[in-house]
Amino acid sequence: MRTLKHFFGGAQSKEQTASAYLATLLDFDPVFRSRFLALAAVEPRLDGSLDWAVRVEDSRMNTGAVDVTLEWPREDPATFVMIENKLAASAKDVGQLRKYYLGAVNAWPGRRIVGFYLAPSRGVAASEIKEVKGTEEYRARSGGRPNADEVFPLGWESDVAPIVRGLPSADDWFEASGIDGVLKAIAHPPLPPDEQRDVIRDIVNRALDDLADAVPGVTFIPWRSAGQEAVYKPGGMVTIFVTVAFPVDEEVRLLGDVVVDDNVRVTLVTHFGLRTAAAKPPEVVQAWKALLRERRIDISGMEFEPTPKRRLQFVDEVEVSRAALQALIVERAKQVTAFLGARPQLRAFD
Repeated sequence: MRTLKHFFGGAQSKEQTASAYLATLLDFDPVFRSRFLALAAVEPRLDGSLDWAVRVEDSRMNTGAVDVTLEWPREDPATFVMIENKLAASAKDVGQLRKYYLGAVNAWPGRRIVGFYLAPSRGVAASEIKEVKGTEEYRARSGGRPNADEVFPLGWESDVAPIVRGLPSADDWFEASGIDGVLKAIAHPPLPPDEQRDVIRDIVNRALDDLADAVPGVTFIPWRSAGQEAVYKPGGMVTIFVTVAFPVDEEVRLLGDVVVDDNVRVTLVTHFGLRTAAAKPPEVVQAWKALLRERRIDISGMEFEPTPKRRLQFVDEVEVSRAALQALIVERAKQVTAFLGARPQLRAFD
């Protein structure tokens, strides 16, 4: 089987390798380019159907080399996109995106500047986005008007990986091996061997297999962290999570009392909401606001309530058999998908 192991397994910088991989997808895969650029909520939207000029290690601003840049092939409006890529939170250079942004404004004052800070998770990028938005230059060039500058946080795991997995050619060895290499290179403290976690992960993986038949045409993927194993539907206007959450000892990072004989004792959290980084038509935003104003939404007997992050959530505290938990995960995902499928303005599908 062909893989990119020699790119991610050698002594060269894995961050530069990941940037080159991303630039290759942006340059040669129009579907990926369109879906990636759709993560920028700007007006007018970035048209990924056209060929953009793509560069890696772009140093034309004389402020250091931006990992990946794209230039709009037309002048309506002239747009410069810059992507700063990090594979580890520890690699963050404070103020780096701000420096690059100011360099781009100085080099091309007449262009719209759109910036992405791509990190293992969006949380890593938050402070860099704030640095840019605090500048006088950004305040003068933004403000919600057409052709305004904008900057966005992105996560390799939450944003880019789901796009790659959902491509029509996702079984292509370059795409599949490349995103696997990036995710393996992302610096996460390894979780210790844990028989209880293995039980929960097996249940969730089986539920994912069942969902492929239960909800045809909708792709769910795994979402994992120290305290949860989840199924996640990316893409579209609305994301869906069905999360198996459980207590974890912070020191040894092992699960608490979760597997009890043949049963499992967990919290099952089902929530859904608008994609935060996606460009959304006004009618979609209005439909979502109207839904939130109802305060409690009944879905198959479950009362979903708004969260502080303006999502809708329902929580089950369960102690059930492994097979019952597997079936419940599938049922919750089906119920929410059906609820959204009946509302064209909130289409949940890719």
